[in-house]
Amino acid sequence: MFAFIATLSQVGGVLIDKIVLTRRQVSLRVFVPLLFLFLFLFSMVLFPFLGTISSQIFSPYYIVIFILMIATAIVWNIFYYRGLQQEKMNEFELIIMFQPLFTII
Repeated sequence: MFAFIATLSQVGGVLIDKIVLTRRQVSLRVFVPLLFLFLFLFSMVLFPFLGTISSQIFSPYYIVIFILMIATAIVWNIFYYRGLQQEKMNEFELIIMFQPLFTII
């Protein structure tokens, strides 16, 4: 059931992103930072209920992995939102289908 809800949520998110970026003509320089600000705030609200922090995360190994994760996410999101803004929805479906594969890798 969670997979079905996640799939519907992802489809809804992509459609909202496409509408905001193409029909409302919102710039990527405005859209992406606002999106991540709202995601950050939403995560901070849920963190006390769903997360914990261990002192082990401050070791150099985890800091390097965290930096690599942030760099990869930045590159992925730049390509993702530029593609979403410039391509038609049916052309963009291939990127959407491969997104879970890249997440797993």
